[in-house]
Amino acid sequence: MTIASDAGTYIVSLSETATVKPAASHSVNLTWKAPSSNSDAVDSYQVERAASGSTQYAVVGTTAAASTAFTDTSVTTGKTYVYAVRSVDDSGNASTPSNTVTLAIP
Repeated sequence: MTIASDAGTYIVSLSETATVKPAASHSVNLTWKAPSSNSDAVDSYQVERAASGSTQYAVVGTTAAASTAFTDTSVTTGKTYVYAVRSVDDSGNASTPSNTVTLAIP
């Protein structure tokens, strides 16, 4: 599911195939699709994360507009996280969040 912004712009779709890297130090690899159409150019993307069951999202990273991938290396073993992405224009206006992806860290 993709959530559009109020203006119908900045639509970001987070990949349903986000992965957890099994290793001594875990990481989460996220990818998404750039907006298919928008009235303002995307300047960057904001990656947000919440603990499972929480509605309190925090920004865990940003990427340039040309990058539609992010690796979160600050995850903790045994925790479950929910991720969303927002596109941001050059004025700093962020879109509504993308669909979410939930991942459990082994």
